[in-house]
Amino acid sequence: MATPSTQIIGGWHVIKDLSSPTLTEVAIFAIEKGTTDSKLEKVLHGQNQVIDGFQYLLVLSATNGKESKKYLAIVLQEVVSCIIAPSTGEH
Repeated sequence: MATPSTQIIGGWHVIKDLSSPTLTEVAIFAIEKGTTDSKLEKVLHGQNQVIDGFQYLLVLSATNGKESKKYLAIVLQEVVSCIIAPSTGEH
């Protein structure tokens, strides 16, 4: 997944690592908020956009234990805090 320093602000970018821990966390959040009884199976496709945080456009596969369904999810992950500490080295 691209990081903020490698993206153009406002542009959509295809997410290459669909199994990253961060993306999995976002996808689980989307399924839990959008369905009542389904569990994430897999992220099938994803794009993200740097705006006031990250916006994710995801195609997800989820199951309720009986059948699998595809879902389209849009998730906004806002930046709510920032911690800045003195640097100990030269950059």
